[in-house]
Amino acid sequence: MDIKQMLYFKTIVDEGTISKAAIKLHMAQPPLSMQLKSLEEELGTGLLIRGRRHVTLTSAGRLFYRRACQMLALEELTLHEMKNVSKETLRIIILKIIQPFIFVLKKVQQEKLLIIFLPTILISVLLEHPLMD
Repeated sequence: MDIKQMLYFKTIVDEGTISKAAIKLHMAQPPLSMQLKSLEEELGTGLLIRGRRHVTLTSAGRLFYRRACQMLALEELTLHEMKNVSKETLRIIILKIIQPFIFVLKKVQQEKLLIIFLPTILISVLLEHPLMD
């Protein structure tokens, strides 16, 4: 089982039919059906009841659907975090540079004032990350 099969399964359930899922996934219906069959064989249980107009989840299918959604969300979060690793390094560098201004900004935030003498970019960075210490 791989993440792609989980995505296929989730899309089938979300779309209600294998045919609609195949269209959404930009693939032919037979390979998608084969992926679903392979997944069911690997898990040793049926996940869907295939009807004429839609698919229905079995009890195992409901459990697998919840887990697939969790895994896909975790994959998306992980990819997002990895893309932001370099941004975090930049943020740490910026923090070291602007640390003397943080106290001033906290005071400004408390009093709802605007600091004119700070460069605009610095103000936007500080306001975007108000919990920086």
